[in-house]
Formats: sequence, structure tokens, C-alpha cells
Amino acid sequence: MYCVAFGSLAADMILPMNTHIFHPLRRRLGATAAAALTLLASACSGSLADDPDLIPGAPADPAATTDSIMRFPTIADLESLTPADLPGDFAGYELTDLSYECVDTIELRALRLNVTAGLSSPAGKKRTLTFTADVGPELVSVEYYPVGEFIPAHDNMASAFYPCVERYRNYSDGSRIGPDLFYDLGHFFRCYLFISHGDGGFGFMNYRKVVGVLDSEYDYYKDGIQYYYLKSECNINLNTTVITENGRKYSGEDLLPIKIKRPSWSPFRLSLDELLYDFSKSFPSRLAYDPDGILSMCSDVPDASPNPFPTDTESRAVGFYFNESVEDRDNIYDFDTTAIYNIISDDESDYQIQMPFCSLRIGASTELHTQYMVIDGRIIHYRDMFKDYIYPSDIVVVPRITKVSDGYLIHCEFEQYFYNLHIRVISEIHIKTYYGSPRVIDLSGGSWNVPASVQPEVTATGSGTESDGCYSRPDGTYMKVDRRLPSSLESVKQSRTINRSAL
Repeated sequence: MYCVAFGSLAADMILPMNTHIFHPLRRRLGATAAAALTLLASACSGSLADDPDLIPGAPADPAATTDSIMRFPTIADLESLTPADLPGDFAGYELTDLSYECVDTIELRALRLNVTAGLSSPAGKKRTLTFTADVGPELVSVEYYPVGEFIPAHDNMASAFYPCVERYRNYSDGSRIGPDLFYDLGHFFRCYLFISHGDGGFGFMNYRKVVGVLDSEYDYYKDGIQYYYLKSECNINLNTTVITENGRKYSGEDLLPIKIKRPSWSPFRLSLDELLYDFSKSFPSRLAYDPDGILSMCSDVPDASPNPFPTDTESRAVGFYFNESVEDRDNIYDFDTTAIYNIISDDESDYQIQMPFCSLRIGASTELHTQYMVIDGRIIHYRDMFKDYIYPSDIVVVPRITKVSDGYLIHCEFEQYFYNLHIRVISEIHIKTYYGSPRVIDLSGGSWNVPASVQPEVTATGSGTESDGCYSRPDGTYMKVDRRLPSSLESVKQSRTINRSAL
């Protein structure tokens, strides 16, 4: 099952500014520029036609047609501008007064100001110039840190890893702002010792899980270690006789699967390396609605991360992606009966199939997802999360078989590391023996099928299974943007009027 979530980020992206920063109108850049880029020439009456310096029908002042926005790194640079800095030809003019008011913020790095400059010509005529200015430092670099949150199992959901990307923005005034936090949905992961069991339908072994994948005892976190604990029981009727095709008879504890041998078949494995490096194999997990460009605003600046991330050459939609479940599986041990041990042939696998009664096979398995985020035209991947990952086949699991009062206890465990977690997997199988009704299973005729005369005395049972899926964060959060402005803007007032002629 592929889980694709499309959600609006607008509610989280439009957060209130700090109270000491100006009240933004929250308009798009283009709309703000169109409203603010006006240049007016007027006398004290406010009428353009009243200015005796202008001839009716003459071309407008060149500054009246400018579509540029003046940019200043600091408010001090704006307040100290001269007529020569203004768009248009104001040679010889004197700047008599200057006022400004903040109307918006731009790219979380600058204030957008409506500025009015009072000018006096050499002849003493008054002019008023209105223009738009952006005041603030430049964004010079960005850093990304793929992190994540491990949330243990709850409410019948498996343990899940919730990816997160931290982004820090660096500005020319030395400010480092962040982190901006972008959250993915949670994707389950699981390590376990899987158990294959059977008695060929003869019905003298009843297997059941006492602690299964949906139990709180199975999946839990303690003392810095994530545990996966599976507990099973096998009830076996020892008052059973099996006659094999060579005429030998086995009964009692000879039928118990407590003899160990290595498996003879190859492991099943999907390539983790392929999924970590081939981004085309992933599917959308949580895509982002980004009308204000918050998740693309750093695309034109260098990546200053400790290990810079690759560019997204496929122009993918902004948001998180994940792959299908990686499953690494390796057989570790077969627990056989004395009967199987005594009829080993050149091809051991034949007897795994031909003589399946009262058998146990335990193997290690790991299920997880890899993921990445596309932001600012880059692919922020999680490869380093798997640097300590070891395939189950590289783990030595040493089973312990202990005689107990009512049978035998088989104990297996192994340890794993990924998502920067220490994971311990434990499986215990309690083989309980009893003497039930006498039964004879005669296979001397050469057939390993269940004889018609043999009816199962019990029915094997098992626990439910876990399904693929992805889950929302428990707190519902998926984006937190640090909206502090660079430090050089912290003390800027909302509006100010300066009488330059009095200075």
C-alpha cells in the first residue's frame, strides 16, 4: 500500500510575526510590488498639475516609469540615502525629509517599506517621491540536517520513524536562523525473528503466538533499546508414533524439533543500496502546497551542509518521498526432529519438503523504508541513517535450548542498528509436551501425504499480521518555520519620519 498525502501547508506557513517586528500584510511579492511601485510628483496641494516646474503635455519624469525596487542592506543605509541614490535625475536636489512604513516581509529576510522622500529643487520648488524599498541582508547559504523522531508502538500501530528535515538560513549580516522543520508521515519499521512451523497436517503439534506483532509486550522501548519480543508455544502430543518410509519408528521426544542445523537455502533480500541511491524507486509520501515559496526560497544559494546534498534533476514536487518496504531476510536455523536427522540424503532440502511434520525454522528479518525530501531543488536523503546497518545474514544468532519441567525452551536473539537506534530482537519458543490419545502415523508406503485415517486432533492458530502503511504524527504537525528576521532588523521601527533639513 502506498500512502500519498497532499496537504496545504498554508496554515502553518502563515504564522504571526514577533510582536516587535512589523505587521505584515501577507501579500505575494508580485502583488505587493504592483501596489507599492508608484512614483508621484506633487506640490503641497497634492496635485501634479499644480507644479509650475512641469509643462502640461511634457513627458513625465523618468522616475515615474521605473519598475525597480530599491534595496538596502540595513535601515541605516536607507535613512542616509541622498538624492543621487534615487531613481530618476535629481541632480542638485536636496532631500528635506524621509518617511517610511513597513507593509510586508519578503522571503523572511527583508522588510518591504513604502518610502516617501521630500525633495527641494535648486529653485526651491518642492517635490515628493514615493517608492518601494526592501531593507534587509542577503541570504548567502543554507544548511540541511535530515533527522527524525522514533515513536514507539501505540494503539495497535507498529513502531514508526517520522523523518524530519531541519533547515538553517545564513545571512550576510551574520545571522543564522532556524531550524525550519519539515515533517514527513511516519513509516513503520520492524526487526524480528520469523518462525515457520508445521506438522504436515498430522495434527499432533499445535503452534500459537503468545505475544504477537500487535501486542504491547512485543514492541517496546526500554533503557535506550528498542525491543521486539516474540513468544510462542508448541504443544506436542508425545503419545504419537511415526513410521517412516524405511520402516523406522519414532515416538516420544524423538519427534521434538530440538536438533539444530544450518539452513541450506539462500537469503531473500532487496538491495538497500539501490533504494538509497536510486531516487526514482520512491513514491510520494507527503507533498507540500507551497504558494509562498517557503520551501524553495533557498534554491539559488550554496548548500553549506557538512555533506552537501544532490540537486534534484527531475524537478520533482516539493515534499517527502519513501520507498516500498525493504525486507532483508535470512534463514538462520532449522530445528529438526531425530527422525529427519536419521534420514539425511545428499539433498537436504528434499527432506525439508518431504518430511515436514513437527518442524520449526527460525530466521531473522528486517522491514523498513528509506526516504528523502525534495526542498529548494535538492534531495535531502537519509543515507547516513543506515551507515551502521548490518544485514541479518551478518549477525550470528546462537540459539539456546533449555530443558524445562514441561518440555523445552528455545531462545534466540540478535541486535541491529539503524535510524540511530539500538534494536534487540528476542524470540522464545516454549515446546510443551503432553501425552494425549495414542496415534500412529504410518508413512511406510512411501507417501508423505497425510494418510486419510489421520485426522488432526488440534488446529494450529496464529496471531494477526501487520500491514504496510504510513501514519500522521501524533501531534498533527508537519511544518514549523522560524520566522525571525535577521538580527540587523530586530530594532527597526514600524514607521518613522525624519526631518533631514533639521539634521
